[in-house]
Amino acid sequence: MEDKKRRSSWRPLSFLLGLTLLLVAGVFLIFSTVVAAEQTSYDCASGSHPYEVEIKTPAKEDQEGSRVYTCTWCGYTFEERIPKYGHTWSEWQVQREATCKEEGLWYRYCVACDQEDGRQEKVLAALPHQYGEWQTIQKAEVGVEGKEERICIYGCGEKEEKSISEIQEMEALPEEKEKVLSEKEKPFPQKRVSWSACDTLLVGGGSLLVGIYGILIYSDVVVLLWYRKLKKRRMAVR
Repeated sequence: MEDKKRRSSWRPLSFLLGLTLLLVAGVFLIFSTVVAAEQTSYDCASGSHPYEVEIKTPAKEDQEGSRVYTCTWCGYTFEERIPKYGHTWSEWQVQREATCKEEGLWYRYCVACDQEDGRQEKVLAALPHQYGEWQTIQKAEVGVEGKEERICIYGCGEKEEKSISEIQEMEALPEEKEKVLSEKEKPFPQKRVSWSACDTLLVGGGSLLVGIYGILIYSDVVVLLWYRKLKKRRMAVR
């Protein structure tokens, strides 16, 4: 009985031991399969090497770098050049705005070095003139041309001028015709009425009439009051 109990107590342990050995065998089989596949995929004799890459010298903007390749199977190694990556440019900045009379200038610089070639410039074309409205500086008259001008709104002082055709005698205004025509050529003497004098007469006459009318009304009221007092006295005497 005791032997049977001992045998029954070892059964779980033996089962776990067998399972562990089975797992170890499976892992070893997988590993050997992977190694065999790598060995068959790489052939150092034909130049197919499994490389490990290591940066030997980092590249800079003004200096080349290098990286080293080493075969993990046969130890074959070689070095490869890394080209320099050049300048790291900033954003374009305005050094001088373009105007009507002068070109503009933009620049940018390398943020990582102070070398002579670490600055670039870009020239902007000068702006075209932008003119305002035409302004009359001399009116056209009979027999005399007029003149107009317009000035650039950017304040550069540039301006354009153009002439206004002279006014012909038949197109002249009445005031200008009077300047040209002599006294003999006028069809009849012209007399201008002074409207300010007329206004003064009308206002003065109206004021005078209102004053006279007021005096008459006042005298009527005085006479009426006097008559009432006289009538009361006569009634008192009777």
